[in-house]
Amino acid sequence: MKKYIFIFIASSVIFSCKKEDAKNEQNYFGSCQVQLNNKQILFNKCAAYSKVNNDSLTLIFERWEGSILKESLSFLNVINNKLTQPVFSFNNSLLKDPNLSSSYGTSRDDGDVGCDYFKALQLNNFSNEIKINYYTPTNGEISGTFQCVYIISKFPKCNLNSPDTIWIKNGVFSTKVFQQ
Repeated sequence: MKKYIFIFIASSVIFSCKKEDAKNEQNYFGSCQVQLNNKQILFNKCAAYSKVNNDSLTLIFERWEGSILKESLSFLNVINNKLTQPVFSFNNSLLKDPNLSSSYGTSRDDGDVGCDYFKALQLNNFSNEIKINYYTPTNGEISGTFQCVYIISKFPKCNLNSPDTIWIKNGVFSTKVFQQ
């Protein structure tokens, strides 16, 4: 009898996790393609989130290989009704940074643990920016372009082959906004 109870509990946990994974999977939509250090990269999971009664968005772009997260790129506090916006480095000293900020990160080989983390770098001769080309609040569709330079934020590096600076150019995205 104990064996059957254990099987029931284990299968309940497994199937409830699969439902949650399927629900979260529905929040990914669209595509994002960038030129990262002169190499074309396709982020195959894209999402945008907005809090109710808030005109700012969070954009998340992830590149997965099978079930392993390899790298992610995020933009916080994107104003959805503004065309071109400057991108700043996230200010860790503020509890909630009001500026539009961005970060880029890689994962270890198993995808469960973060590896190298990069923050946006302000340069005089390069504009870190994101441009919203299209946004429709009725169906949540949003698209745009971006470019940004990132610098590694911690030493020693997790991956010794990882560069100190990441240049993202010609970023193009299209996704849907989901309410949180």
